Amino acid sequence: MNGNTDTPRPEINVFYVKHAVPNGIVQLVLLGIEEEGLLFKTEEKEQATDVVSLAFDAAESSRLGVGVGITKDGIVLHQIKLKKKEPLFKIPISAEDTSIRNLGTNAARLIKRMPFKDL
Repeated sequence: MNGNTDTPRPEINVFYVKHAVPNGIVQLVLLGIEEEGLLFKTEEKEQATDVVSLAFDAAESSRLGVGVGITKDGIVLHQIKLKKKEPLFKIPISAEDTSIRNLGTNAARLIKRMPFKDL
């Protein structure tokens, strides 16, 4: 064994467009994931074609196959086994804090195969 740590960690990817997302939104999603004890990785993007594609790209690059996309157009939870244009959940960026946090929780619960929280 050579101690190589290049292998990606099993984590939920959260991709967001920083200049288009109000402060605190990303943190709410991450709190929901963290509450369930899963790891996450955030990646800031300059722009995105659309929020659904961004979430799918996040899922595609995650070893767990789960990703969240956040833009001014909303917050989307996607899973790699779903059709690209048919995400699991989509809520508006103006949703209540509880719903935004629950979307993060649901990302983790998807992996843990637990019942989802209401959005």
